[in-house]
Amino acid sequence: MKSYLNILTLPLHISLLITVFLLLLTLRHISQKGALPFLLSLISIAVWTAGYIMEIGAGSLPLKLFWANIQFLGIGMLPVFWFITTLFFTGREENYRTLLPVLLPVPVLMNFLVWTDPWHHLVRVKPSLITVGPLLLIDADYGALHNWVFVPFQYIIYGLTLIMFLDAWTSAQRMYKSRYLLLGAGILIPMTGSALYIIGITPFENINLTSALFSVTCLIFARGIFNFSMLDIQPLARDTVVENLEDIILVFDDRDRMVDYNPAAENLLSRISTENIGRPADYILEEHPSLVLQLNGSGKSSESKLSLKDGDARKRHYRSSLSLVKDRKGLIVGKVLTISDITSQIKLLNKMEILATTDSLTGVLNRRSFFEQANTEIDRAKRYERPVSFILLDIDYFKRVNDSFGHAAGDAVLTELSRRITSAIRREDIFGRYGGEEFSLCLPETNQSTARIFAERLRTYIEKEPVVYNGQNISVTASFGVAGVDKISAETLEELLLHVDKALYDAKELGRNRCEVYSAQLFL
Repeated sequence: MKSYLNILTLPLHISLLITVFLLLLTLRHISQKGALPFLLSLISIAVWTAGYIMEIGAGSLPLKLFWANIQFLGIGMLPVFWFITTLFFTGREENYRTLLPVLLPVPVLMNFLVWTDPWHHLVRVKPSLITVGPLLLIDADYGALHNWVFVPFQYIIYGLTLIMFLDAWTSAQRMYKSRYLLLGAGILIPMTGSALYIIGITPFENINLTSALFSVTCLIFARGIFNFSMLDIQPLARDTVVENLEDIILVFDDRDRMVDYNPAAENLLSRISTENIGRPADYILEEHPSLVLQLNGSGKSSESKLSLKDGDARKRHYRSSLSLVKDRKGLIVGKVLTISDITSQIKLLNKMEILATTDSLTGVLNRRSFFEQANTEIDRAKRYERPVSFILLDIDYFKRVNDSFGHAAGDAVLTELSRRITSAIRREDIFGRYGGEEFSLCLPETNQSTARIFAERLRTYIEKEPVVYNGQNISVTASFGVAGVDKISAETLEELLLHVDKALYDAKELGRNRCEVYSAQLFL
C-alpha cells in the first residue's frame, strides 16, 4: 500500500525537488529584475506540492484538512504572483504596483475562509473521508464562494497571462516570437492538466498533477530569465530602446541571413522590409558592398566608415560597427551590424581642422599649415625635378590704415585682399597668411618669370581696386617679392623663403608698390 502511494506521488516529489532547485537558483539572482515575483511563485508551488503530498499520506480527516488548508496558501497566492511575473516578462512591470492591491484581496479572503471553515462551512460542506482504491481522500462539496469566485478568479488570471504573452508575440520581431510562443505554451501546460483532471483524464487516478505541471512551466520561465536574460534586456525593452534608436541595427544569423532590424534601417537601406527577413546579407546590402565585406570579414568584431545618401539625397557619413554574438562555447551564432550617423561629428572635426589650419580672420591657411603644405609641394617638385616659385607680399603702410580708419577697417582690408587673391589663384596654389599684413603664395609647376608676371597682375589689381568699408574707399598698395627655380634639386623651403623675403625687402627699399625678383647677384 505504502509503496503504491510512493509510486503515485513520485511525480509530485520530482516536481517538489525541481521547484526547490529553481527556488535556490532564483535566490542567487534575487537582485535581477522580476526575480522576486518569480521566487514568490516558486514558493507558492512548493507549498502547494508539499501540502498535497502530505495530504495524500495523512491518515485522519483533521490532518488531511490541515494539509489541504496549507495547499490553499500556495494555490491561492500563485495566480497573483504568476500574473506579476508575467507583467515583468512582457514589459508591463510598471503596472504591478497598481494591480497588486486589486488582485490580492481575493486569495487573502479565500484563505481566511478556508482556515475558518469549521465555523461557517462556506468552503467545504460536510467534509468526510472516502476510500477510492488505495487512496483515502477528503469527500466534500465545495461552496459557492469556491466554485463561483475563487476558481473563476484563478482561470481568469491565468488566461490573462496567456493573453499578455500572445499580445507580446504578435508585436515582437520575428527572432523573438519563438520565445514568447514557448512561454505561452508554458502557461497552457498546467491549465490543460487542471482541465483534464476535472474531467477525469489523468495518468494517476484521483491524483491532481497540476502543481507538478507548474514546475515544468517554471523550468521554461527560469530558462527565459537566467539563460535568455529576458528580464534584464528583454524583447519588449528592446522595442522601447532599439526600436527608437536613431542608429541602424541589423541582426544576422550565423549564415549571414537577416533575422531582425529596427525601423531606422528602413529609412536608409532600400531592401530592408519584413518580406526580406531571412534573405542573405549579399542581397540585403547589395547596394553597399563595403558592408557585405565587413560582414564576411575575418570573423572578428570590426568598425569601418562609409558615406551614404539619405532620403533627401543629402550625403551623410556613417560608422558601421560589427559585433559578434557567441554562445557559451565561443562559437559565433549571430552578428549585429550597427550603423551610426556621424555626420555631425565629421562636420565638427572638419570645423576643428579648419580652425587648426586656417587664419581665423581671413580664412586662408595659417603660417603653420602653409609651411606644411609648401614642404609637401617642394618634396614633390624635387622627386620629379619640377619648377616651383614663391611670392611674399606685404601691404604698404598698413599702420596708416589702422590709424586713419580704425582696426576694424584694417581687418576688412586684410579680409578683402585675401578674398581677391584666393579668387585669382589656381586650385593647386597654396596661399596663406605669413604674419600680420604679410601673405605668402606657393605656386607649383611655375617658374620664376611666370611667377613674376602673376605677382605684377596681383599688384595692379590691389592698387586699382580700393577696399570699400562703411561707405569709404580705402586705397592700398602692396609690395611683392618673388623667388623660384626652374628645376628644384637641393633647395629647402627655408632657403626659398629666405630668397623671397630678400626680394620683398628689396621691393620696399626701392619705393614700395612694386614687384622684385630674387637674384643671387643682387645680394652679393
